[in-house]
Amino acid sequence: MQEPTCVRTTAPRPGRPGLRRRLIEESLDLIGDYPAAVVAVQGAAVGAGWAIAAAADITLASPAATFRFPELPLGFPPPDSTVRRLEAAVGPARALRLLALNERFVADDLARLGLVDVVPEDSLDVTARETAARLAILPPELLRDLKTGLSAWKRTSLPNTLERQS
Repeated sequence: MQEPTCVRTTAPRPGRPGLRRRLIEESLDLIGDYPAAVVAVQGAAVGAGWAIAAAADITLASPAATFRFPELPLGFPPPDSTVRRLEAAVGPARALRLLALNERFVADDLARLGLVDVVPEDSLDVTARETAARLAILPPELLRDLKTGLSAWKRTSLPNTLERQS
């Protein structure tokens, strides 16, 4: 059984937006390189924290978790991968609201959109580790193929998919 890997990131100091953006993009790429990534959010996921949560394949959140993306009003563009993932998950209108308006969302708000699964706070860490362990026993190449197929399906309409299958 492959041991699940935990990745921790820290934000660079304010005032270095180029470095900050590069570290965020590298973190998002690292998450994307895993066969499957599980993220647990217990408190506030703001900006890069929310981008990392959105990049995960499975995002678990405590009921007290909050999410906010203040970058655009501050003059920083959101990471491209975050824009694409949110647009694919909730559509362009909702993605615009989530990314542009600097609104604070609670975990239940994002659960209704299918972006997170809410887990009781006292079992969040255990649930995240158990979920990661269940994924870790699966063949990594099959998980990657599944992720690739699911991503392609999101970008393709049902009639086009059915046409290709016939």
